[in-house]
Amino acid sequence: MYAVMLAQGLTGRDLVLKVGGGWHGASPYLLRASLPGGGGVRGRESAGLLDDIVRRTLITRFNDGDDLRRVIEANGDRIACFIVEPFLGVGGFLPASRDTSSWPGA
Repeated sequence: MYAVMLAQGLTGRDLVLKVGGGWHGASPYLLRASLPGGGGVRGRESAGLLDDIVRRTLITRFNDGDDLRRVIEANGDRIACFIVEPFLGVGGFLPASRDTSSWPGA
């Protein structure tokens, strides 16, 4: 939660990019798409997540460098931070890919 707040404050940017299906804490920005499949109520896990939070939280797929590139190319000048964990515990302890060839800037 504090990392997101600091990143937004320091960069002046309003978007948060996170990997779907991961648990990143109880901040509203980090609750979006925290369940595997990330559907929930109207594309969110809780009706309590405000529309503004849903709009300002971008989701990329775990271990999908092409999707990450697409999201960053489309929104990079507004992204304050990228929240990712090195493995998805919720998904059965799936490790992140070491292949960075399709990452932005690679």
